Amino acid sequence: MTLCIANWGNWVSVSSEHYKIFYYVGKYKSFSQAARVLLNSQSNISRTIANLENELGCKLFIRMHDGIRLTEEGDILYRHAAVAFEHLQLGEEELLDHLALHSNSIRIGYSIGISDSLLNTLFFPVIKDYYDSHEGVRLHVKNDSTPKLVSDINEGLLDLAIITSYEDDRTINGKLLDSFREELIAGKVFEALKEKELTLKDISAYPIICAQRGSETHQVYEAFFAEHGLVFEPSIETATSDQVLMLVQSNLGIGFVESGMFNKYADKENAFKLKLKEEPPLRGVYLLANEFRKENEEVSALLQMF
Repeated sequence: MTLCIANWGNWVSVSSEHYKIFYYVGKYKSFSQAARVLLNSQSNISRTIANLENELGCKLFIRMHDGIRLTEEGDILYRHAAVAFEHLQLGEEELLDHLALHSNSIRIGYSIGISDSLLNTLFFPVIKDYYDSHEGVRLHVKNDSTPKLVSDINEGLLDLAIITSYEDDRTINGKLLDSFREELIAGKVFEALKEKELTLKDISAYPIICAQRGSETHQVYEAFFAEHGLVFEPSIETATSDQVLMLVQSNLGIGFVESGMFNKYADKENAFKLKLKEEPPLRGVYLLANEFRKENEEVSALLQMF
């Protein structure tokens, strides 16, 4: 199969296999990992990417001492390639389900902004009850950022998603399951701050730990700081919100964590709450459903359990 794309006004033929390799290299940010997944050699993966860059007339990856990352042009192409290949993977899964007479499968996502304490209350017990009472239904569960989960719902890549957002977000067409407000915490190295009432401006002088850029949590605090005329610049960005607590307890900075998460899992000898003058935003946990799939009997039954 060959695809044609425009390159500065000209049409260039590019093998779909080139895009498949590009997708996996972009997904794992690694030539070696892509080679392992694709059962290919690393030299062939590198050569294919070099050929693709030559055919497109631009660099797609920047090689760094600790790995690789997408260029601006590479990121643009990857966002489209990811949607295409995830749709193909979804189609393959549904076809395999059909052929194996297991067409009853549900794809669920939950946000990296939801703490373990909320997941253990709102999400996992329902999934467990559903799984126990619906023999033959297969569940596919993934963890990702809220923006990506919303996109996957809209693209039909997910049936259900549990996400976080501002509680009064009118753009979210979903069921509000719970609300939470995070608290600012610090480790023993910042003990001098323990009894002080701090402002956002005060804490901007200290290393802040937060979920990664592009996540809903990062966007919430970026907006929160901007409302008070400040720039939000975390020193450390994490893959999930739960990792903030671990890094704070390691004395690497201060950060916001969900109250239940702190109360249940924090080592109180190595972490404590700080007094912040400005109240952090109230956030909601929402259940979203794909409009087409929620009419499905299995999906509908799971929706009713929340």
